Amino acid sequence: MSSSSSTKLSLSSIRETLIRQEDTIIFALIERAQYAHNEACYSPKDQYASVTGGSNSLLDFMLVETERLHARVRRYVHPDEHAFFPHRLPAPQISPVADVAPVLHPCNVSLNPDITDMYLSKVLPSLCKAGDDEQHGSSVVADIAVLQAISKRVHYGFYVAESKFQAQEAEYTRLIEAEDEDAIMELLTNSAVEERVLRRVHLKASTFGRELDLPPSPPSSGPPDAPSATAAPAVLSSLSSLAASSGPARVDPDLIAQMYREHVIPLTKVAEVRYLLQRLSECTIAYHGPPVSACERLTRGRFVDGNSSGKRSPLIRGCASAADVFGLVQSNSAHQGVILMESGQSGLLHATRTLLETSPLRIVGELVHRGSFALVSKSSLPLVQRVRGRPEALQACSEWLRRLLSHAAEEEEVVSAQPATPPWEGLLNLPDHQSTAYIVEADAPLDAGLKVLAMAPLELGEYARCVIISKPRQVDSGPSGHDKTMLLFRLIQDQIGSLATSLAIFNTHEVNVTFIQSYSDMKGSTKSATFFMEVDGHWQDAALSAAIEQLHAHTETVKLLGSFAVPISKLAVAV
Repeated sequence: MSSSSSTKLSLSSIRETLIRQEDTIIFALIERAQYAHNEACYSPKDQYASVTGGSNSLLDFMLVETERLHARVRRYVHPDEHAFFPHRLPAPQISPVADVAPVLHPCNVSLNPDITDMYLSKVLPSLCKAGDDEQHGSSVVADIAVLQAISKRVHYGFYVAESKFQAQEAEYTRLIEAEDEDAIMELLTNSAVEERVLRRVHLKASTFGRELDLPPSPPSSGPPDAPSATAAPAVLSSLSSLAASSGPARVDPDLIAQMYREHVIPLTKVAEVRYLLQRLSECTIAYHGPPVSACERLTRGRFVDGNSSGKRSPLIRGCASAADVFGLVQSNSAHQGVILMESGQSGLLHATRTLLETSPLRIVGELVHRGSFALVSKSSLPLVQRVRGRPEALQACSEWLRRLLSHAAEEEEVVSAQPATPPWEGLLNLPDHQSTAYIVEADAPLDAGLKVLAMAPLELGEYARCVIISKPRQVDSGPSGHDKTMLLFRLIQDQIGSLATSLAIFNTHEVNVTFIQSYSDMKGSTKSATFFMEVDGHWQDAALSAAIEQLHAHTETVKLLGSFAVPISKLAVAV
């Protein structure tokens, strides 16, 4: 571990950070307390439908927009930050994206839903006076400051947990392997420290929340602007009694201390326990797509089903978009990511290409899925009344099924959170099972009594290609002798024969080009052509390295996306 990582995990460093976070939370609560409860901000209302779309509260709308702005300037790349709406954030737009060295073990833990519920239902009604003062915008801006401050404090428990794990690794490992959450919680708890935190928070709230009247300055015989030698000690000696002698607190100190005792500290310990329960996993792999999608199945097949016997399987973390996967890998919340690059005959997906072009992450492998479908049933074709299957399978085979079945049959989509769940789950003992056929992958295991009625044409099968992405410093850069390299280049404008010249470079250096695809981009009023290319070899091979170096001189930009080893049987044949 680097010295900076050790410093980050030292108890003194963690204590200093938590103390600063107390100040931020208390001041944010004091700021929010000046406004009324304003309950209209927290549920969809007609008065804000033109802004929020009618389905979100004003708080949700403003929080999403705030996080979207912060995400563009890399806020959520940092492991200390956890967005409330991570699935709705854009990719960072400041380049290069900071490559933060990992301090924490990647985990899939977020307590933001619990924090939001706690704040809106428990804290806010007690913090603010009842009613509506129509200061909705200001109220919500203050709410966001409170929520983000509490979220950062709660999730900073990951650092506490990692520090304690490293100090007592054997004991924590034993409890984690036994999945003994109660014992882990007990080992983490230090009642004396928690009590000091509560006293400190109460004192800060008592002081920060009052209007302090300083005592009059003692007379001075020096120049008008010269400080008295006795003034500072006199003022400082009286500061400890100012809070007690000043006016009423803007926020009840007991309320803030109670929030810490009943919510902030317990939620922090929950975050610590959940982090530790994932601490021993070999790694975390992020992917995008719904359950049973090709991307999810390829991810599980590579990293879970293919995991060595006796080793703990990596955590698999699903994401709503490829941008989310890039963000998790960049912020060290995942070791690697799997993103869909090609689907069917679509070629390289635009969103994936854009992310690869703008991100510092590298491609370190690829996964390919080629699947064909079969129609199976206990019955015969004339007796089939309905066909069940995954939405993707039914959509691909819909026209074929209409031609195959001489009569109309109902199509019923099956969506399951478990990839291995067959479409006949729950129907085996029902009469409907006798007249139902199922679209499944041709190599899927069949339940007893089911037989194949027909095989769908191969062209109806699914094709998907995903790539594995990782940080450059985690890439094994050595050639294996059977590698593939992917790159992007943009041609210089208005240069006749530029593509032919670029391709001739690879021919000159005897580098086999296996795939190339072009894209048109508009940069203002100028149209440019970008090319995605796959070639045999590793970028460190002498021939390919020389070709890439020469390519720079004939193109506007060249972006090396990555080199990785592929099975010898999958190497392309030169044409």
